[in-house]
Amino acid sequence: MIIRDARQCDNKHVFCATCVFAWSMTYGSNSDKCPVCRSKQQDYMKHNKLDSELEYKWVKCPEPGCALRCPLRDFLQHSHGKHKSVITYVRYETLMLGFVGGCLI
Repeated sequence: MIIRDARQCDNKHVFCATCVFAWSMTYGSNSDKCPVCRSKQQDYMKHNKLDSELEYKWVKCPEPGCALRCPLRDFLQHSHGKHKSVITYVRYETLMLGFVGGCLI
């Protein structure tokens, strides 16, 4: 899936705010630790730069027959007549994304 509302631990591991919140509510003794490095976390810092970079990445709609190519921020409003929130959870492998800081997003 695509990172939305990016947050990072003290060691720079990046997660969606909702994903890391779910982790902190469900994983018992590990809930106060980063899911990757297990370092103790007080709070996950907001990663505004990554959010901004992702918002302007160009993507292609994975829906068969759709020729839409646009920035991700516009794509999230694209619905094919479906409820708009459905398109929020698109697997990132199905989109044509670029690289940010040397990492595939």
